[in-house]
Amino acid sequence: MISNFFKRIFVCLFLTAYCFTPSIQIFAEELTPQSETEELSDEELSEVIEVADNPVAKKLALSFENVLSMGTEPGDKTHDQLRIKALFPTKSDDWWLVHRPILPVFHKREITDGEGSVTGLGDLSYRLYFSPRKRDDIIRWGIGPAFIFPTATNSRLGAGKWSIGPTIGFVARPGGKWAFGLVALNLWSVAGESDRSSVNFLEVIPIFNYVFSNGWFIGSSPEIFANWNADKDNRWLVPLGAGIGKAFKIGDQTIAFRIGGYYNVERPAGAPEWDMRISFDFLLRKMKKE
Repeated sequence: MISNFFKRIFVCLFLTAYCFTPSIQIFAEELTPQSETEELSDEELSEVIEVADNPVAKKLALSFENVLSMGTEPGDKTHDQLRIKALFPTKSDDWWLVHRPILPVFHKREITDGEGSVTGLGDLSYRLYFSPRKRDDIIRWGIGPAFIFPTATNSRLGAGKWSIGPTIGFVARPGGKWAFGLVALNLWSVAGESDRSSVNFLEVIPIFNYVFSNGWFIGSSPEIFANWNADKDNRWLVPLGAGIGKAFKIGDQTIAFRIGGYYNVERPAGAPEWDMRISFDFLLRKMKKE
């Protein structure tokens, strides 16, 4: 069991490193350090705020999002999930390739008597967006494949399947103060443990952000799911909610902090009633406009 745990850790680290390890030689002329004395403009605030949600942001960034799920039946249990998200763009002659790996770390409390609580890694997801290099100042879009790798360290923390499907997303910024967009994907299992249920689900994330003065902002990005393999009474998870945040600098490091709450107005059996999200987004480099 210990050997299997470390094998999964190795796979997670290898895939994550592959997804967002930068090539210094290729991007030396593209990346510029942020100035310690530079004031954040409305546009820069929008950029760092969008790091967590904009699927085609052309930036190097790292995010940590903690999701506290409350009111899970049976027993009104509370579970915790830390999502480690990386953002790394590469390019070809005509396209940006935007890499988005996400590695979850779970702590789930006991549901059935005697099973105990469990802590460990979940399944690693990876999304790759092809976005045109030709600049559009209002709408940014991308399309590509999405994957889930069975890296969970416990059967309760993952699906045990290799899954693949298409993903598409866009973000529109008509002005410096606000942005809206959408991310959608559908995944199907193609391999994995034969005794585990197959995977076929839709995920849709509407995106909205509005920036106030001094770096404050509000936003909403509910994660809507549909499990096509479930019966119609347990198919949809539909949250409603929003959050507030603040973008700021510590030295030359730009950071966005946000906190929000989402109530699941439609949920399948075993899903939480509420989710509270707290996140920090670190903009590692700012890339020059084309």
